[in-house]
Amino acid sequence: MMSGLLWGTSAVLLFPPGDRVMQALLVMVMTTLAATTTVSHSSIKNVPMAWSVPAILPYSFRYLADGGMFGYTVGALLPLFLVTLGFYSAKLNHVIVASITLRYENLDLVEELRQATRLKDQFVSLVSHDLRGPIAGIKSTADFAHILQGSERAEKLDGMTSSISQIANALLELLDQLFDISRLQTGKITPVNRTFFVRQLVEERMFMAAQAAGQKKITLLNQLPVDMRLLADRALYGQVIGNLLSNAIKFSHPGGAIRIYAVGEKGAAVVVEDRGVGIDPEIIPDIFRHEVKTSLVGTDGERGTGLGLPFCMDIMNAHGGMIEAGSHQGEGSKFTIRLPQTSRTALVVDDLSAHRVLFKRALGKVGDVSVAEAENGRDALEELQRSAVDLIITDIEMPEMNGMALLSAVRGDPRFKDIPVIVVTSNIGEDWEARQKLRDELFAGGANELLVKPVIEEEFIHCVRRFL
Repeated sequence: MMSGLLWGTSAVLLFPPGDRVMQALLVMVMTTLAATTTVSHSSIKNVPMAWSVPAILPYSFRYLADGGMFGYTVGALLPLFLVTLGFYSAKLNHVIVASITLRYENLDLVEELRQATRLKDQFVSLVSHDLRGPIAGIKSTADFAHILQGSERAEKLDGMTSSISQIANALLELLDQLFDISRLQTGKITPVNRTFFVRQLVEERMFMAAQAAGQKKITLLNQLPVDMRLLADRALYGQVIGNLLSNAIKFSHPGGAIRIYAVGEKGAAVVVEDRGVGIDPEIIPDIFRHEVKTSLVGTDGERGTGLGLPFCMDIMNAHGGMIEAGSHQGEGSKFTIRLPQTSRTALVVDDLSAHRVLFKRALGKVGDVSVAEAENGRDALEELQRSAVDLIITDIEMPEMNGMALLSAVRGDPRFKDIPVIVVTSNIGEDWEARQKLRDELFAGGANELLVKPVIEEEFIHCVRRFL
């Protein structure tokens, strides 16, 4: 800017009054310098105009002050020239900045591509190693069966076909895992989160693993609460449980035990624990990485693909969760599966929508609370099957199934029996004995609190906070 101001003083110091030729030459020099500055310095935003404006505007004023047709014309054209120059400078700056940004982005993409290629090469190397073993086993078994003769062939054929079947099953398992990993990492599999009872899912996975556990006389213990529910993709979460259970069986000693239990507030995490051989602390950081070979031989000679734990981590990452591994060699291993925490959920059951709106508004002042709604007890039971509910707020008088019947059904179901229930009603009567009888009946049936309509909002919020 100082340089521009210095050049601008030439409009006073060097301006030749009455000499139009020299005046024209001088203005040509100044506009050429301004244009050159714009072209050479537009990579730095506003710099060209910081020079051109103080350098050119004094000439505009000088020509306007000089008067005459020539003076007025040049004096008016110079500001237009500056506006055009400013527009061109801004556009040129945008092009330059975009080009530089694109260049750096392309460099980042090239580096990402190189990294992906390195990982692909490592992955292919590991997979080819795992594929080579089963295929070589099938070939050698088939070749041996071919050279057998007579009765010897008949005697050993059954054992060989069984061996081929086992190898083929292991190969199919490897290919299935590769396919699932590929689809998960490319986004072709995305978690579809639904609320489910995790104990039931673990029972299913333990049933599938019962044969492998039975061969080693390993006891499988499902110690998860009956009412524990999680919000996740049930099928993908089941694969995580299945892989961890399979690993625990593989590395457990014959006659051992594996237990699955919950830890944290309201079962925030699931733990798969065994008392097997444990894991070398040096390889624990690598057991969830695709590019590192960490597959080990089990206590009964079982071989794995080395892909199960990385796949489990992929699934948990897709859920926004994580897996933690803890182990001591010779003492066993413990894998903790954590899902992101979700907000508390209150189920409001009332046949009048106006009442549900009032309760929902009050619950909004409690904090991070999601609200599910139902018009009667039957709808509420259906909602309990779909959602993980932490608190039930119910009216008594409702069609189809009233609040008393709902309370009885909730307390009679082991999955829901521990959910707090607040009963809110206006049908309590004026008689003190009738009120006390209703209160005693509700608390005997399992209600945690009784509120009378119209409910005072502060009292309602205080009551809800006791249970959430």
